[in-house]
Amino acid sequence: MSEMKRQCEAAAARVVGVGLDPALITTIITTVLPLLINCFQRENEPDPVRVQAEFRKAYDSNPERLRKRVRAQVRRQSPEPLEKGQEYAIADAIITQGLDGTTREVLAVVMEASA
Repeated sequence: MSEMKRQCEAAAARVVGVGLDPALITTIITTVLPLLINCFQRENEPDPVRVQAEFRKAYDSNPERLRKRVRAQVRRQSPEPLEKGQEYAIADAIITQGLDGTTREVLAVVMEASA
């Protein structure tokens, strides 16, 4: 299993009690994660250390802004209409998984997203 798929499934497992099919949650996260990684790359170079640092910096400086930014991507990429609380639950899971990721995991995911 690829690291990207593993991280998407781990993030999806964090979304509980929102009444959504786990397969739908995984599909949304699988679509949003590469887009999110691209937002934090500089000059289109897949530098995982920089991506991780920029993501952390965005969270530390304004977590609510990052949360809204990720939620907007979840809303845009969802194949089905979601309630606001469901969108936020998925966004929170993506952010938490990203913050909890090790450098090795981030490296693998960024490289896969950039391929």
